[in-house]
Amino acid sequence: MDICPEKGLTHQHFRCACCNRALNQQSIEVRLCDYTGHYFCPDCHRNDLSLIPARVLHDWDFSQRRVCSGCMELLDAIEGRPLINIQSSNPSLYTHIHDIGAIELLRHEILLMKPILVQCERAREEKLIQE
Repeated sequence: MDICPEKGLTHQHFRCACCNRALNQQSIEVRLCDYTGHYFCPDCHRNDLSLIPARVLHDWDFSQRRVCSGCMELLDAIEGRPLINIQSSNPSLYTHIHDIGAIELLRHEILLMKPILVQCERAREEKLIQE
């Protein structure tokens, strides 16, 4: 997962990356999506703000950035879902960000406790563990 660089209007042949509408800076407001690096017309980019997962993963940057409408829908749909493996994408976060290292240690300790919790009737009743 990489931070997407700006591609430039010439790369898109001066067309909206979504609807293919002609974009020229004199007659229409051209909007850049920070998630894709592409340019969009105002109909396809409503200036929605969102975190960019690659910026969080690589730079620990939680700034809200402007994204196109399609990307906003995608980011809303995946919010809160564990889709990125931090260990394989940026393992140095575990050493540089204390909280992530602490969470990793807790997850490891919980996994070590799983055989005991599977046997516990109360844990099953309260659905604390899935077998």
